[in-house]
Amino acid sequence: MNINYTPTRIAQQFHDSKAIMRVLVGPIACGKTSAAIMDLTLNKPATAAPIVFIGKTIPSLNHGLLHTCKNWLPGASFNMPHDSLNVYDGTLPICGNRVVAFAFNQWECIEDVLAELPDFSKAIVTNGESCPRFVLDVLKARCGREGPSERSIIVDVTGFAGAQRWGTQLGTQFQSTFWYPSAFLYEGAGKWIVNPHAENTENLPPEYYSRLLACNILSNHPELLANIVRETRILMAGEPSADI
Repeated sequence: MNINYTPTRIAQQFHDSKAIMRVLVGPIACGKTSAAIMDLTLNKPATAAPIVFIGKTIPSLNHGLLHTCKNWLPGASFNMPHDSLNVYDGTLPICGNRVVAFAFNQWECIEDVLAELPDFSKAIVTNGESCPRFVLDVLKARCGREGPSERSIIVDVTGFAGAQRWGTQLGTQFQSTFWYPSAFLYEGAGKWIVNPHAENTENLPPEYYSRLLACNILSNHPELLANIVRETRILMAGEPSADI
């Protein structure tokens, strides 16, 4: 099965790492979620045990991680949540693994869901900047009968301030962290510019970050701001094409 995916410089470093826990950190639309999903094809699970997807809320999970997965991986499908725990059940034919995906406004519920899984091969956590430490403690304790193996936990963190706060809490839990370049650079005197070294820009609409930077100026022009918000939502959903 041929999938047209070319990793960015940071994504390639992420794919090459054999760390148990790998953390992707960067701005919106830099390609973190796509890299996390494509890692399932480049570094396939070592066992047939389920893959776990975890998001902060049902909407963010459905329109982010699951949507990205269905866009990139042919045949991926997910059933809607059918119980009080809001658990998706899905399949990834390209890997041959079942997927269990869930999201909670209160992360404590994770233990109830994972308690029902005797084992799982890999876990991807999005919205990592909102993830408390105990969630990763549970994942590391439950991933694999013999303990977590290499490349078994992926965490997607959006925004550098959140990542720094989260990293301070986790300490040594950051086994291997990959930092995408910031989308913006501060020049001083209240002036920000777009970082010319931002990654994944070739897959974004023209001047995407420039227009985001100008959002505060456009606040008095709802029709223009609405278009930027629309494009942001599409890119947050992980569309593999820039044809918007």
